[in-house]
Amino acid sequence: MITKTIKKDFPVFDRKINNNPLVYLDNSATTQIPTKVINDWVDYYSFHKANVHRGVHKLSEESTDMYENSRLQVAKFLNISKNEVIFVKNATEGANLVAFSFIPKVLKKGDTIMLSEYEHHSNILPWTEIAKVLKLNIKIIPFTEDFKVDFDKLRKESFNFLAINHVSNFLGNVNDIKKVCEICNSKKAYSFIDGAQGISHLPTNLTNIGCDFYTFSGHKIYAPFGIGALFVKEYLLLKMGEFMYGGGMITQVSLSKASYVSGVEKYDAGTPNVGAAVSLASALKYFESKDKSEIFKHEEDVLGYLYEQLKSIKGIEVYGPPLSSRAGLVSFNLKGIHSHDVASVLDNYGIAVRSGNHCTMPAHKKLNVTASVRASIGIYNFKEDVDILVNAIGSAKKIFK
Repeated sequence: MITKTIKKDFPVFDRKINNNPLVYLDNSATTQIPTKVINDWVDYYSFHKANVHRGVHKLSEESTDMYENSRLQVAKFLNISKNEVIFVKNATEGANLVAFSFIPKVLKKGDTIMLSEYEHHSNILPWTEIAKVLKLNIKIIPFTEDFKVDFDKLRKESFNFLAINHVSNFLGNVNDIKKVCEICNSKKAYSFIDGAQGISHLPTNLTNIGCDFYTFSGHKIYAPFGIGALFVKEYLLLKMGEFMYGGGMITQVSLSKASYVSGVEKYDAGTPNVGAAVSLASALKYFESKDKSEIFKHEEDVLGYLYEQLKSIKGIEVYGPPLSSRAGLVSFNLKGIHSHDVASVLDNYGIAVRSGNHCTMPAHKKLNVTASVRASIGIYNFKEDVDILVNAIGSAKKIFK
């Protein structure tokens, strides 16, 4: 069971914001970091820092082992092979890596990429930009009115590559990505899943899901900024070109030509962010130490309370699917009050939420909304946080009445 003592694992909750205890409800943007992860990062930089894969001295060997063990930890978390894990700085880089090193190798002029309107800009722009270069078609994944993929219509579509999120960072709708991937496989189309919002809220057994690519950012699951991972089915690595060039990903170099290593190390050009990779592994171990099923149950309870309490407020508009089809967050607006104004008032009470378009302009436009307030939960949120939020929203209504 997840109890309030978990807040003691996170030093940020020792802070006061405007003389109030911190109520952190901006987890879809980034999660906070437990002391254990911070300590493991400090330990690496204090006692083990050295370049990986290039030295025979003790520090280099230790650093290399820690880096590769971190890759193994990511693989275990996702139930995949260590040889299918590429370290990236975030999910954005993961999408760009696939767009610019894979798409040109497998798609040709006139082929089609399927995207949804409910994507983060990072899961739109790489595909639309490479489509311009290669003269590819872009189609929109059909959704039902209750924000579910319309599988009947999707089966009738012709496409070669599909990119979709596991969970929308604006609406919170959970996509049935296993079913999506089954349809892709039946069409011999490739599937890319943006797991940034799914990684900390839902099971991520990628062998069971059956996707070709899955990427996430570490800072969405209690790790530092600047590290994430990209899963690539091992056989697809053979189809992929290089992404960045430099030391660490070559076998031979002359002034006129070069040959490159195969596998995931091909994407380790330059000095990798070893300390962050170690921290990511530490964060995943921390997450698993709390029992994933207990975390998911706890968050489901808090999210349900958040959703129902917000829906009960007069003059509020909540966006997205019903509670049974969402994870992690609720986006809303108070009628007649700009989202930034609401967020500013909430900050006075020590409450951190997100306001704006959340890097989902097409999704906001689809719903005829310019901006919204987003409250998103994490492992350390409880129903009391929701009560504080609701009371502060009442104050915002009075101020802007």
